[in-house]
Amino acid sequence: MRRLLSLLMAFFIFSLIIPAQAYTQSDSVIKTVYLGYDYHPQALAYNPISNKIYCANYRSDRSKNKVAIIAGNSDSIIAKVTVGQFPWDLAFNSVNNKIYCANNEADNVTIISGTTNNIIATVSVGGYPKALTYNPTNNKVYCANYGDSSVSIIDGATNGVIKKVYVGQRPQALVYNPLNNKVYCANDSTSNISVIDGAKDSLIVVISCGKRPLALAYNPSDNKVYCANLYSHNVTVINGTTNGIITTVSVGSYSYPYALAYNSSNNKIYCANAGSNNITVINGTTNAVIKTVSVGDAPKSLAYNPYNNRVYCANYYENSISVIDGTTDNVVGTLAVKLWPLDLAYNSSNNKIYCANYGDTSVSVIGCYPGTDVPLEEDKELAREFSLGQNYPNPFNPSTTIQFRVGSLEFGEPSPTTQKSVDGSRLIVHSPILTTLTVFNILGQKVKTLVDEEKLPGEYQVVWEGRDDKGDYVSSGVYFCQLKVGEYEKTKRMVLIR
Repeated sequence: MRRLLSLLMAFFIFSLIIPAQAYTQSDSVIKTVYLGYDYHPQALAYNPISNKIYCANYRSDRSKNKVAIIAGNSDSIIAKVTVGQFPWDLAFNSVNNKIYCANNEADNVTIISGTTNNIIATVSVGGYPKALTYNPTNNKVYCANYGDSSVSIIDGATNGVIKKVYVGQRPQALVYNPLNNKVYCANDSTSNISVIDGAKDSLIVVISCGKRPLALAYNPSDNKVYCANLYSHNVTVINGTTNGIITTVSVGSYSYPYALAYNSSNNKIYCANAGSNNITVINGTTNAVIKTVSVGDAPKSLAYNPYNNRVYCANYYENSISVIDGTTDNVVGTLAVKLWPLDLAYNSSNNKIYCANYGDTSVSVIGCYPGTDVPLEEDKELAREFSLGQNYPNPFNPSTTIQFRVGSLEFGEPSPTTQKSVDGSRLIVHSPILTTLTVFNILGQKVKTLVDEEKLPGEYQVVWEGRDDKGDYVSSGVYFCQLKVGEYEKTKRMVLIR
């Protein structure tokens, strides 16, 4: 299972403020990237440091399996790297800017430089490696070996295998808990979850779950781990501190839950049910089912976009992507893609979703709503809205991205005017508004001023590198980000893990 939700713990190297892309009313497929003859894209991963997308491809001639590297700005292929037989999963190392590719039939992991695109090393692991996840706290990569019931632990700096931890039979999914520094491994045949200590690399406990656990996800707000059990048609909810089972959530008869995603803005878990063609939405705090959302045929992958608070669902047999509003949980759009969409990845730098089409040798690129310029004819209200998005990733180390929207003054202030844009359409024009974005610690003391200037209405994002106003790194803990624009004020909770 693609571990898209394995936390991308570093977004950029430098602090910067970036206006968003051109505004569109809805998401749309903006490009199809063709990979070449006999390329079957299996997995995707995003590198936020170099702004690249990595696509692992299976080929009939297994000596020619490749990872295609796509530029995040232009969506063009910049390199193809030959890896081992049947590349199955990918993971990103945010400390050393490396990409890891688990080669299922070669029993090894290819390590690729995120800067040069060259192969750094090929590391032998256990039999049939099937899943990867990254531990940024200790700079380690974990590889679940489906064939020999083990997890190989790779040093992120030296590329050597530190240890092999034996778990249950046929491990096939991994997720990292940064608050407690644990790695969870879902074991298919033994229907349990092995919990590994991230510092000691030792087995802590084995937790029984439903039949054929297939996917894992982590909820940082409530420190919970979720496990989708394919043959039990339910989701096991685990306490991240005690490792005890909190509850088991039924997602419907013959639902066959296949993928999970976490919505950080609304604290919800989304479970894609491949058998019942719907998504179960679970409240992250109460564990209650909020809603069941009908989507396309055989939903197999999910991705969350924190910028627009939408969930994207790849429908394998319908060749489409369902777009779900993260607040209302309504389907707000259905996008046609190519044959057998199998995996999704989010590009935070350019606000795009990438879809690997296994049957079509291609990757569909989706431009996501919203952007900045607001045509008056299309939307008169958007520019009047103010919002502060949840930082992403959260928890984070060493940096996190904070997105916010500045609207027009609407507290008895002058109304906006209009003018002609370059293409002749009318645009809303507003006066700049004093905007502050400030980080506070849990005692309410100011830590860092990220923004303190007048800004025109629009979409913005800023990266906090975990430093105070003096430039010193702050310690692990809970912090609060506060946006003030006129009389509008909003605060979000952030967790820094060193």
